[in-house]
Amino acid sequence: MPEVNPVLSQVGIGFAGFLAPPGPEVIRFTVGQPDFGTPQPIVDEAKASLDRGETAYTRPQGTVELCEAVQQHLTQFDINVKADDVVVTPGCKQALFYGMMAVLTPGDEVLLLSPAWPSYDGMVRLTGALPIHVPVRRDNYHPDFDALEAHVTENTKAIILNTPNNPTGAVYTAEETKRLVEFAVKHDLWILDDMIYSTLVWTDVGYTSPCAFEGGSERTLTIGGWSKGWAMTGWRLGWITGPTNVMDGVKIVNVSSATHVPTFLMPAAA
Repeated sequence: MPEVNPVLSQVGIGFAGFLAPPGPEVIRFTVGQPDFGTPQPIVDEAKASLDRGETAYTRPQGTVELCEAVQQHLTQFDINVKADDVVVTPGCKQALFYGMMAVLTPGDEVLLLSPAWPSYDGMVRLTGALPIHVPVRRDNYHPDFDALEAHVTENTKAIILNTPNNPTGAVYTAEETKRLVEFAVKHDLWILDDMIYSTLVWTDVGYTSPCAFEGGSERTLTIGGWSKGWAMTGWRLGWITGPTNVMDGVKIVNVSSATHVPTFLMPAAA
């Protein structure tokens, strides 16, 4: 009998637990699921797109209008990219995986600030790379830079950032993000910046992009989506952007796997 890919046995299916009914008096602090529906104007625009018959194939990376909307959204965070370097994906998770496929090769190591969102571990393994869990500071869940230095090897290829963080809720300061960029430059690492919670901040310290600092833009893949900030988790709409040479690779991964997200969802997201 042919064998199943053995890597799959190392990857969990933790989302199944979220779909199971919770126990009595259990409050979930697991999946980032808003407790209200998608705003009605967004829903109405998706319906209108269907009524207009917008159900055929379209531009694989996303419509020009939607990619330009993402580009404009990012300028508020000092992330300056070309609209043509934006790829819309079937969810933020898929955007992360596309980015990993574009920059990782089997045997590479990826630093995860731990505790980390469990899906990072599985996605890294699926590329043939190895996730390296680096413990954060115990007092505030922020990066421990001594620990990061101790976990770097000749095989280290990338670091995944997630601030505001899932699961800890930590929001890195601008100075910490700057130091993380300096760390990545020192060791010539890719930065995969998962900013999906960037609009959900209730403190004086907000999200800071690695692209705001010297050396950040040319090595950072920025990943986000509509799930959290716009209560659109089930729509499965995300995006990824970064340097042109990497995004050319991401476009290949996208068109070879998903082609594009559903056409009638894109006007609603824009």
